[in-house]
Amino acid sequence: MRSKEYNLPFHGIPQTETKEVQEHTEHRVRSFITNTLRFTPAEMEKMQFSNVHRLSKRVSAVESRNNDRAKLAPHIVVKFS
Repeated sequence: MRSKEYNLPFHGIPQTETKEVQEHTEHRVRSFITNTLRFTPAEMEKMQFSNVHRLSKRVSAVESRNNDRAKLAPHIVVKFS
């Protein structure tokens, strides 16, 4: 379970809630995979996630000066079963 072998990071998925629950995060990833990556619903049913979570937002002093970089949503990491 501790291995990062089957982890896949997703970037650029917007965060609408300040404290996003895991079910909402998983739904956003599934929607992204279906809509953007063009996976079919049948293919999505076969995909099993063992863990989905959004990383904490860390903004350095340099990044905070660049408004575009500071507004980006934290990455989402998905561990596939």
